[in-house]
Amino acid sequence: MKALASLLLSALIFSGTFALARDGGEYGIHLFFDEREFVDVMTVSKNPEGILEGRMFVPQDFEGPLLDLKIDDLKIEFDLLVPKNASRPTDLIFHYVGQFFDQKKEQITGFVTIRGSPEFTASFVAFKRKP
Repeated sequence: MKALASLLLSALIFSGTFALARDGGEYGIHLFFDEREFVDVMTVSKNPEGILEGRMFVPQDFEGPLLDLKIDDLKIEFDLLVPKNASRPTDLIFHYVGQFFDQKKEQITGFVTIRGSPEFTASFVAFKRKP
């Protein structure tokens, strides 16, 4: 009985680790402000402690970590600090909420708001580029 419990626990730990590893990858994020499209790159990976973390690369603008990253079977949610620049007089924190198309996590659709505001800022679709 003790061996069976140990085997079940090992299987649960392994399947959880496999699920986390499967959630990583690189995505092309097509962000739409009205009808203007911008293509950013989001990467999600496991750190040495096994925790998922991510980064967003916005070409010709900035790169930063995904804050408060949460991923479950069909949803991804995170914040991104968008630093001020010549066209943005203040720092902003974008709040992304997306829905995965299926368990493979290869496509995402979602919306962006400014954290703390319910107003629509942008929409996005994302496509997994590589694992």
